[in-house]
Amino acid sequence: MEAIDPLAVLGQKIIENSYAIAVNAKKLRANEDLDYQKMAAQEKFQTITEKDAEELSVQFVSYLGEALFKEKDEVFDKVSSWGKRAGEIAVSEKLPLEESLKGTGFFRMAIWEFIDQESESLDLSAKELLKAGAIIDPLLDQCVYCFSLAYVKSYNDNLKKAQDTILELTVPIVPLSDDVAVVPLVGNIEEDRLQYLMSTTLHRSIELKVSYLILDVSGVPVVDTNTAKYIMDVIKALELIGVEAKITGIRPTIAQTVTSLGIEFKNIDTYSTLKQALNDIGFIKN
Repeated sequence: MEAIDPLAVLGQKIIENSYAIAVNAKKLRANEDLDYQKMAAQEKFQTITEKDAEELSVQFVSYLGEALFKEKDEVFDKVSSWGKRAGEIAVSEKLPLEESLKGTGFFRMAIWEFIDQESESLDLSAKELLKAGAIIDPLLDQCVYCFSLAYVKSYNDNLKKAQDTILELTVPIVPLSDDVAVVPLVGNIEEDRLQYLMSTTLHRSIELKVSYLILDVSGVPVVDTNTAKYIMDVIKALELIGVEAKITGIRPTIAQTVTSLGIEFKNIDTYSTLKQALNDIGFIKN
């Protein structure tokens, strides 16, 4: 007769009592965390129902029970997916990370409180309890890790949006008429801004259906090799879509620097002022 694995029995009992354990975790937090009491009383979920949130908690406890008798990798993947989903929900609900992570500690307390209660009736040895801890605790840590990744992703996404907004403001394309637009560049031009310059000038030139695009660099303090190369690439790309590009604002100091670097704006119309460029193309304001 095959011997009964006491950890497997404990795992089944955790699953059978997963609802009670989840409720106890919530109760433990409410008793110890006054801020949680206030938050729970005032806050209603916007992206998930209270029932779904409760079922999500019960599901997590069940996974911890499964871990005591199922394949390690199978449960590890389930817990990782659960942590990611719970984190995404918390981000959507705009819950602070530190408040959200507190809940994991109370899950840990509730699960071990239950194990402590069952250990006597199941006659679990110290070795078996240590083994249960070696299985359950790393899964709780993995859940915290995956949960936190949702916040990291949200932070990075918001940062990217902010950076894109800033780039958009630093590379404005101003239409002067139906077929003429100007790009006034101001400040130091770093690589990410140069890349954005390429994509936005092409896109907006097609969108505005301009014939001439004037790149005004009078507000750029330094034009180095990399900046000059990118400007040349932008002009060549514009030519491929039928837009004639011109450069204005080449100050004597910039001209000297560009020359000393061995850079030549061959076959490109350059002007010291924007007015000269507009006069040259016969600009008439609509």
